[in-house]
Amino acid sequence: MDTSPADPSRTLQLSISKNVFNRIYSLAKPHLPPSMIGKRNCKYRVKTITEYLVMMCADRLSAEGISNVMMDRTDSKKTPTGACLLKRIGGSQYQVTRDCCDKVLDATLRDPRMANMLRNPVVTATDEHDIPAHFEKMDDEFMDTGKPKGGTSKMIRYTTVKVVKGAAGFTVAIHATGKKYDKASIVRRMLECTKKTGVTSKLHMLDRGYYTAKVLATLNEAGQPFIMPAVKNKKVARAIVSYHEKTGKAVLRHTVGGKNGTATVTLVIIKRKNAKETDPIVDQYLAFVTSADVHEANTRIATMPEEYKKRWGIETGYRGAKQVRPFTCSRNPSFRLVLFYFTMVLYNVWVMSNWIASGGRTDGGGDYVRPPITMYRLTKAFREACVQMIIGCVISEEFFAEAVK
Repeated sequence: MDTSPADPSRTLQLSISKNVFNRIYSLAKPHLPPSMIGKRNCKYRVKTITEYLVMMCADRLSAEGISNVMMDRTDSKKTPTGACLLKRIGGSQYQVTRDCCDKVLDATLRDPRMANMLRNPVVTATDEHDIPAHFEKMDDEFMDTGKPKGGTSKMIRYTTVKVVKGAAGFTVAIHATGKKYDKASIVRRMLECTKKTGVTSKLHMLDRGYYTAKVLATLNEAGQPFIMPAVKNKKVARAIVSYHEKTGKAVLRHTVGGKNGTATVTLVIIKRKNAKETDPIVDQYLAFVTSADVHEANTRIATMPEEYKKRWGIETGYRGAKQVRPFTCSRNPSFRLVLFYFTMVLYNVWVMSNWIASGGRTDGGGDYVRPPITMYRLTKAFREACVQMIIGCVISEEFFAEAVK
């Protein structure tokens, strides 16, 4: 008998894998779309469908792909086909599926709230995430055109709000957006969804794609503090040149106009650290708009570029979630919606489980410290775990408990 001590890193990896899988199932089960729950006499239990969904994420395979993998490893008669998985996962109406997915995402924030991780105001960011879709026709409900990617400019677009400073990077709101929605309505919905989750944003970051009078007016009406890069149009360029020539101020009140009205914000002009005298004057400076008044903006002018850099935390979250986003060619919007939400749910639960394993340690800046249990290592543990659970009909608690020993 092997009596050598277990590898602490391996033990921690298995422990966190068990924690993540069981949390996902327990949090999602009460809110799953009706098609995933299935009828009383359905052949496959909801936990089996969830296991296959987790395997799709771990292997980044389509429903057909994961079905073929399992047919090679076990009795094909006991393996759901790709069509069966698609019907069970995406068989509910789109609106019903979206409402269920919102509830599952909110459920992943329950534990962080109980652990007081979201007790204090946090820094949040809004961004858009485009997934290529080789569809012949556009659906304005959830599709839009974007930068060509994967051989197409047709994108299924999701707008998200993510915590980027102060609470370990949780995704708190998701909305599938397309040509049907204007930027202001998207921002309004995202702020409402964030508020419903109980998250208080002390500062919200947006990219310059949201630089419109209507969006800025919406943020002002909501009383939401924000920072956003200014579009260097003629009016902003004149302000920059005036400041460069020492005839204007670095911080001033600024009115942004548009077809749907105007919005008054504070314009902040900051010299780039690496600016060269040979560069055009406008390119030598950064320009931001903020909800802060002139006095407050003056006190924060030196740190504002560093504050805005926190927004890149949302890109880090996307890269992590992309490691577990399944592949699909399905045109079923409900199915695609579940896959996107599920990757974000998996990411949130992974972050929380890492925080628990680390004992809630924080660095000097207040960010939570995560142990080195990467998403890659997590999915590696999931691959074999789910296969063994399905083949051996073993519940996850028993499987992981045995593996940890």
